Amino acid sequence: MTRHAWVMAIALLVGCGKDYDPVAQSQLDDGGTPNPRSGGTGGTSDGPTTTDSPLPSLPGSGCGGPGQACCTGNSCKDGGCCYVDRCVAPGQLCGASGMACKTGSCGTCGGLGQTCCAGFACTAPNTTCNGGVCATCGGKDQPCCDDGSCSGGHICKDGVCAGCGGPGQPCCAKSACNSGGCCAGAANTCVASGGTCTNASYTNGGMCSASGCSGCGGLNQTCCQSNLCADGKACVAGTCLACGGPDQPCCANRTCGNARLECGTDSRCRACGGASQPCCLGETCAGGACCVGTGRSAVCVGAKQSCGGIDNICNDGRCSGCGGSGQPCCAGRRCANGGETCQGDGFGTCTPCGGAGQIACAGNVCQTGMCRVQNGKCMPVGTDCDGAGGDGICTAEASCTNCGGLGQQCCSNSGLRYCSAPGTACEGGKRAAICVACGQPGQRCCEGSICLSPAVCVTDPVNGTSACQ
Repeated sequence: MTRHAWVMAIALLVGCGKDYDPVAQSQLDDGGTPNPRSGGTGGTSDGPTTTDSPLPSLPGSGCGGPGQACCTGNSCKDGGCCYVDRCVAPGQLCGASGMACKTGSCGTCGGLGQTCCAGFACTAPNTTCNGGVCATCGGKDQPCCDDGSCSGGHICKDGVCAGCGGPGQPCCAKSACNSGGCCAGAANTCVASGGTCTNASYTNGGMCSASGCSGCGGLNQTCCQSNLCADGKACVAGTCLACGGPDQPCCANRTCGNARLECGTDSRCRACGGASQPCCLGETCAGGACCVGTGRSAVCVGAKQSCGGIDNICNDGRCSGCGGSGQPCCAGRRCANGGETCQGDGFGTCTPCGGAGQIACAGNVCQTGMCRVQNGKCMPVGTDCDGAGGDGICTAEASCTNCGGLGQQCCSNSGLRYCSAPGTACEGGKRAAICVACGQPGQRCCEGSICLSPAVCVTDPVNGTSACQ
């Protein structure tokens, strides 16, 4: 996919969604102010957020292709370059660097043995920045790659790729051990088949056999080391409980037992999406129903039923009385049409975005050939981005010359941090903030907690960080 097509695809997808506040964008906030309006598609103030459900996902939203997220180990297809977590096709420019990608290298930087690119980035597969030079990563006794990956049956431990799966070695990915061993040794290591397991209380967990322990990890037993349980169980307060069913704890990786159940923000599986049921994550409903309300109180209203208010009927997943062009915004300040965003005080009104002189759409998106400038509006190539010449001029690469492009420093001459390129967000401290890719699975959420459908923005309750999943 060409850069032009990629930008247009994002513009079509991210154009609708939560209110896009250009001032709030600079503050790196992870959520907006909830709207108490009772009717509409339903925003969420305390749960994951995505773009509106009728929109498809970004074409080719896997990894490795031009414009897609980089695959494991910093890799891209067909000799592409992994530039700031995004794959660039050979011959295309690496963001706003001005350098063309060639066999994994962005001109004079990023390739194996070359100097690291801006932001200590390496662009070739299985490379990482080590002492200012791109070195090999992922092999045994080598540094782990930037995404924490290792190759050839190794696992990342203390920043170095080590052997895994054998007795006394670290457990491999998904807690796997070789030859029927059990991931039940001290410090997340493997126990040989026939050996003694250790439970989460550091006492005898029984004998290991066929990758299972006789005294830990089973239903209602103590969890094994590293809080592990057998398939279909989850470790809750030190005990393995049944998981994946209605109102049961979520299983590993926040999974539930069937498609009509989902892992809620309280880490329990719940039925969702049907009429009178809670809305699924991302404010979605099934069978043409509409999500009405906000946050955890949001409920699916059946097709042809009232969304609340006068002449506000659920029709094919949309409430007729809000969210359309020129209509009041639906709950959560949402608009239903691509290329529109909620603007104004109170409930707000759905108005066009992304065109010349218009507010940028959700996800920092403007039409092709424009930059999101300091005042939050989209302006054409040649525009002074901050009106004072400090941040530079909008270029065809959606950079403000000196800042704002993918991989560049965030613009901040006016004291208000922002990025000018679509699908980017400002990340890092004030003196070292970089514009990074956002919105795709595995990437940070875009400003306003926006992710590209079907990904949702999930906040880790422990460290408070948010990412698209």
